[in-house]
Formats: sequence, structure tokens, C-alpha cells
Amino acid sequence: MGSAELLSEIVEYSRSNERVLIASAFDGSGKLDKLVLPLDASAQSQCVESPTFKQLLDLAHEMTERRRPTIIAEITWTDGSLRKAALELIRPKPSIIVYGAGHVGRAVAMLGAMLGYDVTVFDDREFFARRDKLPDERIKIVVAPFEQALEHVNISGSTAIVIVTRGHQYDEVCLRLAAPSPAAYIGMIGSRRRVIGVFDRLTGAGIDRSLLERVHAPIGLSIGARSPQEIGVAIIAQIIQTLNGG
Repeated sequence: MGSAELLSEIVEYSRSNERVLIASAFDGSGKLDKLVLPLDASAQSQCVESPTFKQLLDLAHEMTERRRPTIIAEITWTDGSLRKAALELIRPKPSIIVYGAGHVGRAVAMLGAMLGYDVTVFDDREFFARRDKLPDERIKIVVAPFEQALEHVNISGSTAIVIVTRGHQYDEVCLRLAAPSPAAYIGMIGSRRRVIGVFDRLTGAGIDRSLLERVHAPIGLSIGARSPQEIGVAIIAQIIQTLNGG
């Protein structure tokens, strides 16, 4: 794969918010070969067709768990030769999607923007989802029914979804949309009793229970947070912990 072709492929995956693994290795004649493996969508199908891609996918999971963006590893190349390859893991810019522009949602959004995340806030109430309440211009504000939220965002393996709406019926709508997504983090506010009720209704409606088991609910790290701002810190800390493989 030539440099121009490689760059074009990386840019294409970046635009689609996919994580990518790049493998670089020299062949016996000294020629540098490169492989690009997308990790969020088509990786599994490629692994079925190629033992090389299966090995690369396993190494990508290991790199993610160990929080190592680059490693050197010996792999079997696509031509069957054994090569020492440099592997580089490229992730999309982390993003946070906040469902609910109340006090907690706004605290999460402001903290996320300050930390450099791409932040989008959804609410169906224009009074809450407006610029004077979310003054950081880096925050994207969308006023729309929660059912339409996914029409406005791209969700990747570097996305965190925060569900902090004003009522369990809206939490349920948002979680139904979020659960099957490739988001790295999904968190929902609410008491344990309220969370169990939402989970039970969603499984009764056909949502696979295993999709709900990864949801952080109640949301946030247990740090004794009380105010909306403190709860926002607890949520952001949990997002950082999850996205960084902690």
C-alpha cells in the first residue's frame, strides 16, 4: 500500500469515527509494507478471511487494555512470512453525548469541553438547551425529541453517552437507542430501583440484557458527590477511567 493510498484510507476511517490499527513491516527485500485494520465495524469479517487480521485484532485489544498506542510484535504477514511489525493504534477524538440539559447535564458538558472532548447536548426543551446556559462555544446544542438524537451524531468506540434526563420515561428512550451502539461508555442517572425498572422494561421490549450489563448505573464514580457540579466530576472521572482502559 502506497503512502497516498494509506493516508486516504486513514482519513476515510477517521471521518467515519472508526478506530484503526496500522501495521508496518519490511519484507525480505527491504520494502516497507503496511496494513490498515478498522476496529469498530468491519474487523470481524476481515478476521474470518485472514489469520493475519485476526492476529492484529487480538493485538489491538491487548494494546487497548494495556493503554499502549504503539508496540513492536512478531506477526504472520498476509504472504505467510513471519515479520517483526510496528503497530500503531489510532483512535477518533473522544466525544461525549449528553442526553438532558439540566443541572447535571450542563455540568458534564462544561467539564467535558474544558477537557477537550467533542461535546453534544440534547434536550427537547429549548429553555434548558440554550447558549446562555451552556456558554462554551465548543459545545454543540441540539433541541429535538430524544427519539431523534442519533440522527445528529456519530457514535464510535471513543464515544461516551451520558443519560441524565428529567424522567425515567426519557431515560428509557435514550437507553434503548444507546445500548446497541458501539459507544465505549454508557451511563444513566437514577436510583438503583429506578435503574432496575428501566432495565426490566427494556428487556421486556426485546433489548438483549447483555447490552444493558455494560451500562454504568447509577452513574459516576462513588466519591460522595452531592451537588450537580460534584456529580459532573464523578461522571467525567468515570468516563476518563473507562476510555483510558482503567
